[in-house]
Order: sequence, then structure tokens, then C-alpha cells
Amino acid sequence: MRESKQRNLVLSILKNCCDHPTADVVYERAREKMPNISLGTVYRNLNQLVEMGEIISIESAQKKVHFDGDVSSHQHFFCTKCGRVVDIFEKPVLPRKLSDSFLVTESKCVYYGVCEDCI
Repeated sequence: MRESKQRNLVLSILKNCCDHPTADVVYERAREKMPNISLGTVYRNLNQLVEMGEIISIESAQKKVHFDGDVSSHQHFFCTKCGRVVDIFEKPVLPRKLSDSFLVTESKCVYYGVCEDCI
């Protein structure tokens, strides 16, 4: 896939933030630097970056898709009250063996609950 200014901008936005934005938020941030970028272009580039493994997509309990520029091994916690998304870098507890029938090549762990600010 050839390089594009729009894809580089979207990737830069996600690599330089910590708040796990939705596509609409990425679009608003992208428009600050490239006013003529379209929402469709942002969505297309987000999907391509996920497919390329450059970013991660994570879904909230409300089915909103958020994006993370940090592709290191970590989990996410969604607060079901305020919508906050937090990175969790602790190792998840995984089963020792799923079955002889499965070869796990990747996993995604997302926790849902109430954050300390909302308790």
C-alpha cells in the first residue's frame, strides 16, 4: 500500500494521544491540520491502519469503536458510567491450555466496569 499524507496524519494523531478517540474525534483533530480531509477518508485510513497492525480498534459496551496508537501488548478498561478508556499493562490471567483443537495467534482483552472516579 502506498503512503499517503492523510494516512500519515491519522497515524500521527493516534500515536501522539492517550485518550483512545473515536473516528469522529480523529476526524476533528485531523481537520485542524488538514481542513479539507473528509470523514470518509478518516474512516478508510483508520480501517487500513487497523488491518496493517499499525493501530488497535476496541469496542465499548455501547458499541462505539475507539482507536489506540499503542500496539504494545496491553488491555483496556472501559468505564460504563463516564465512558473513560484506560490502558492496563498488567498481564491478564490466561488459561494454561485452551484445547488441542485451537492455535491462538492473538487475543484482545477488554474489561468493562466503573472507574475509581465514578464509584
